[in-house]
Amino acid sequence: MRVEFPLAFVDISNLENLVKEELKVFNVIEGPYINEQSDKDHVIVLARLKVSVNEDWRKIKSDALKRLLKLRQELIAKKQQDSQQIKAS
Repeated sequence: MRVEFPLAFVDISNLENLVKEELKVFNVIEGPYINEQSDKDHVIVLARLKVSVNEDWRKIKSDALKRLLKLRQELIAKKQQDSQQIKAS
């Protein structure tokens, strides 16, 4: 699976750790890797999950993507909130 994170809203040095923490309930067998830039504003993070034979891979992937998209939203919201606080000071 892959998710784009906007560079303006993330701390690249800590992004892999945040993704690892978010995916700790899954069986991550590779990654997360900061793989490439999709353009000059986003970086793509990849992770490979192992799914057992008795599990539906689509549900596992969906659940993991939901977590990463939620993390993405939280990082953007925090950065915007921090920017607003600086402007208000």
